[in-house]
Amino acid sequence: MPELTLQDAYELAVRHHRAGELEQAESLYRQILAVAPDHPNARVDLGTALRQQGRFEEALVELERVMSARPDLPEVHAAMGNFHLARRDFAPAAAAFRRALDLLPGFAIARNNLGRALQEMGDVDGAIAEYQRVLRLEATFADAHLNLGTAYWEKGLFSEAGREYERALALQPADSRTRMNLGLLWLLDGDFARGWEAFEARREGIADKFTPPAGQPLWDGSPLNGRTILLHNEQGLGDTIQFIRYAPMVASRRGRVVVRCQTELVRLLNGQLGIDQVIGPDVPLPAFDGYCPLPSLPRIFATDQSTIPAGVPYLSPDSTIVSRWQRRLSESGGKLNVGFVWAGNPANPSDRRRSLHLSALSILSRMPGIRWVTLQKGPAAEQAKTAAGELDLIDWTAELHDLADTAALVASLDLVISVDTAVAHLAGALGKPVWVLIPFVPDWRWMLGRPDSPWYPTMRLFRQSEVGNWKQPIEQIAGELNHLVL
Repeated sequence: MPELTLQDAYELAVRHHRAGELEQAESLYRQILAVAPDHPNARVDLGTALRQQGRFEEALVELERVMSARPDLPEVHAAMGNFHLARRDFAPAAAAFRRALDLLPGFAIARNNLGRALQEMGDVDGAIAEYQRVLRLEATFADAHLNLGTAYWEKGLFSEAGREYERALALQPADSRTRMNLGLLWLLDGDFARGWEAFEARREGIADKFTPPAGQPLWDGSPLNGRTILLHNEQGLGDTIQFIRYAPMVASRRGRVVVRCQTELVRLLNGQLGIDQVIGPDVPLPAFDGYCPLPSLPRIFATDQSTIPAGVPYLSPDSTIVSRWQRRLSESGGKLNVGFVWAGNPANPSDRRRSLHLSALSILSRMPGIRWVTLQKGPAAEQAKTAAGELDLIDWTAELHDLADTAALVASLDLVISVDTAVAHLAGALGKPVWVLIPFVPDWRWMLGRPDSPWYPTMRLFRQSEVGNWKQPIEQIAGELNHLVL
């Protein structure tokens, strides 16, 4: 670093850092620290750059070193808060941000991130108060407007959320997060024309983005004329099931359709919907001429509420496996066979709103004439082991190796009751009666207010009437089940 002063080198490192050139920034920070080991800002920023590269242990060493030497430095406490935030350790993150604010009450970035930590901990009102304090200090802080909009959304204050998103977008027109959130808000409100277009912004922020071979174009909906198109999953299993309905419409453009999807869906989708080939994520890509993420298909086909391709069933399970499940269910006599799922993937950021504990369904356990069949997978499945004495419960989940097995079992049941998970989509795609428990603030696809879904004709929606309160929709389901078994 002989040709640069220490200050010049630090400013250059910061420019690299802000541009996302983390390796270059790291190299310069290390060169600075080799000359000036006590340079606090360079060490804090080095810790941040390491954390942003996922090198958490190295980042912690650097941050703790500054913390020990300069506990009076608000920036190091804020950086430690960001470290914990990235690790999803929200309580220590909040504590670190509060310490930074004790030292520097006007530290707007730290206060904004304190709001994020509180919101993740479920203290949405506390988060809103922090975002509002930030904006009183700095009204042009776009990220605080975005976060305030998201907090309003979480409380079901959709007009207020839209207002804050619009303000954030005016300040940062190129921000993909804000454009995507506005798109989701429009879709939730049934404004599909604006919603699908803005929803495309999601593709700019996908961490594990599908990267096609060089030169392969994104499909724009034009005729394929014998060319091969690759449709690929982008989000969760439920999204793949919802949007795979468009495969026949793609095939109608006179092309060969290859689908790349999650491993759990390969066997189910194989040979269906006019799809020529189905591959999993670990299989080498075949030759293709263009590609399209599945959630982009509604925009390409200009879908509105009246043109959703909602014919069901559009998926069919293996009839041999269905017969096997039907025989096993018939051996226990004539009862209403109801499959149920009470929790989703805990890694989903919205899971705390949509999932519940099995014990919340205890009112249903007292209903005669029902045989409960658990379809629950994942960590929440352990709850079924303690419910055998309360529910007339059948647990065959060990035999459900993928969604082809699950689909066959679902097709053998009389009804499925589920929270907002892939199984709800699967039952809807199979044309099976399915009742879905919907949180007060729903995912965009369930829209607002309506008891049905334009995506799945056999689906009924049972909505919370207030945030976090499942009692009313569960009691409503109990009343409907009484009508079925009487």
